[in-house]
Amino acid sequence: MTATYDPITLTDYATELISLHDEDGRFLTASAVSRDVLGAPAEDLVGRRLSDLVHPEDARALETAFGGVPGEPRLGAVTATCRLRHGDGYWAWTEITVRPAPGALDRSTIVSIRGAAELVAARQSAAWAEQTVRQIFDHAPTGMAIIGLDGRVERVNPAFCALLDTSGDQLVGRTVAGFSDGGDSPADRFALAELACGRIDQVTGTQSFLRADGAPVTVTTRRSIGQSTTGRQHVILHVLAVRDAAVAQVGPLARVPEQSGPAPARPGQPRTDPRATTEGVTGLTSRPLLLDRLNLAVNRTERQTHFLVMFFVDVDGAARILDKHGRRALDGVLTSTANRLRSTLRTEDTVARFGDRGFVVLCPVVANSADVVAIRQRMAKAISDGPILVDGRKFKVSGSVGAALVGPGEVCVPDELLERADQAMAAGQPRR
Repeated sequence: MTATYDPITLTDYATELISLHDEDGRFLTASAVSRDVLGAPAEDLVGRRLSDLVHPEDARALETAFGGVPGEPRLGAVTATCRLRHGDGYWAWTEITVRPAPGALDRSTIVSIRGAAELVAARQSAAWAEQTVRQIFDHAPTGMAIIGLDGRVERVNPAFCALLDTSGDQLVGRTVAGFSDGGDSPADRFALAELACGRIDQVTGTQSFLRADGAPVTVTTRRSIGQSTTGRQHVILHVLAVRDAAVAQVGPLARVPEQSGPAPARPGQPRTDPRATTEGVTGLTSRPLLLDRLNLAVNRTERQTHFLVMFFVDVDGAARILDKHGRRALDGVLTSTANRLRSTLRTEDTVARFGDRGFVVLCPVVANSADVVAIRQRMAKAISDGPILVDGRKFKVSGSVGAALVGPGEVCVPDELLERADQAMAAGQPRR
């Protein structure tokens, strides 16, 4: 008996759509799973160009997959992520792999297409997470550094540079021992080895660094292992406290002291009571009460297993509204935006006015990072949910939402989160 097989039949058992295309990209054959992947039977695809199904924004990627890079020889398979028109009318994310048909002399190609909605969602989530971590790192009010396992500095934030009175260019590429008072020690090398192999999660201790003028500064640090997007390990050094009073800096948002009466108002400004529980225009939580709730949140028992998150919300174009339409219009926009934000939050969450451009939102107990993403998306969607009407004018509003996260059981200094929000708002989108 001679064993035979039908290659077209075999493709019908694959979870991917397998198809043969001529040099113009037209379907010559297609496997039966085309109905599952693209919502159309194979016979409806034959004779159509794949380029007729692609989203206009992804046409260039598909063209490159079929034709290769101009001026370069086409070698092997090329994969592109594209949106294709599904038979039900929506755009379906797909991953398309194009390879020359074996032995073909007519430039025909074999194409495999599989659904990629989950892949694209994972990429977008990972990109947002990376952006959030980068934002937190860059705007953290305390010094942070990323160090390779070889001991060389890969990245530092502005606060770390300010601590040592130097620039990032002067630190990146150097070994930590090169600017440490006393250099590298056996204890440091042992701790690094223990971190790298996973026997310990973090190391907290005292280190002395040398400032640009040669003067030592003693700090309390926490070192832990992180991982880059490529999977490479590195050490994250976080300055927890500065032990030398001469270089310790006071944050811009110190707690409001108890007073026997209202604070004196500046000329031209209304007199306000720092103990008031609401902000006058929007009716939101006042900053003193926000600080009180933040202090309580830091000490909640759930902090051992949950995240504490401070979101900062920047209302895009707020400065333009103020310049063009005046204070009344801006206050109206912010009040409506505040109401939209409150509608997305839980009773235990707190939203407070933060300057003329936006708000801060305190979520004291968030179960996991997926919930952080979900809350952020709900707030961004609520802000842009239709125009806001103020005095007969319609204002189209959108917002940028960032987050400062504190992990389960992690040490948290209340003013630090507010400083992050303050700096992130100041470094947000340019005023227009």
